[in-house]
Amino acid sequence: MKKVILPICALVFLSVGYSSTASASTGTVTKEEALKEQQSNDLAKKEAAIKQQQDSDLAKKEAAIKQQQGEKLPNTASNGVTMMLVSACLVALGSVFGFTRRKIKA
Repeated sequence: MKKVILPICALVFLSVGYSSTASASTGTVTKEEALKEQQSNDLAKKEAAIKQQQDSDLAKKEAAIKQQQGEKLPNTASNGVTMMLVSACLVALGSVFGFTRRKIKA
């Protein structure tokens, strides 16, 4: 029984595999047509993704512009750091003069 069923199954699988050829009356699609349709669908998806990305980039830019146009902050900076640097330079200069004076006296 197995010897009879095996060739019949093989023929059925082969005939099903080759039955995907185009037939206008049955409405089936060839592999080439399916590939072209798939490529056009992929292209449409890519274009939609690019458009969506561009729209989101534009929305982000508009949101950033709105954030930058807020009220101006007051100028609260002080010159404390500058005064510390000037003080450090004066201490260093005084130390140099002090050490040179000691060497001259000795």
